[in-house]
Amino acid sequence: MTSTPSVHHHPLPVEARRYAEALYQLAVEQKTLSAVEKDLLRLKTYLAGSRELRQFLASPLLRRTLTAKGLQALLEQAEVSKLTKGFFHVAALNGRGRDIPMILEAFFTLAAEKRGELRAEITSARPLAEAQLESLRGVLLKAFAAQGARAIKLETHTDPALLGGLKVQVGSFLFDGSLKGQMERLAVGLKAA
Repeated sequence: MTSTPSVHHHPLPVEARRYAEALYQLAVEQKTLSAVEKDLLRLKTYLAGSRELRQFLASPLLRRTLTAKGLQALLEQAEVSKLTKGFFHVAALNGRGRDIPMILEAFFTLAAEKRGELRAEITSARPLAEAQLESLRGVLLKAFAAQGARAIKLETHTDPALLGGLKVQVGSFLFDGSLKGQMERLAVGLKAA
């Protein structure tokens, strides 16, 4: 019995998309889109590297003002633009601290769509060779051509816990062809039997 890769569609929450669209529009109006994108990449790196930061932002126990102050301190240290600081201060005061990772993803997806560019996050157990990445790029461009994708930007990550295979996230679609994912689906199937 072989397990097939799973494909899931996980749309981003409406609130995250609304906040991302508002930030995108403000950045375009103020002609700071490039700077804001760099700010958000920096913030994404901080979030990816700190479980404590993610827990802090997601905590329902903290008052909104405390979340906003903590986030402002981080953004000051990261030396982000005035627009980025102000935007996330308002988001935290509005109780959206827990949504910040999703707002970032929605923003990057929207910015890529506006450029006709597809963003794909590829996670594999070991680094992929350049030829493998180029092959994957071609497959993804072909698969998403109907949605208007003219170019694709690949973001690669390694996660030894996947054991083998890979995961590909394109917007709200997740293709899980990892050995770990196959084993999890098999376990679920066995429990259900």
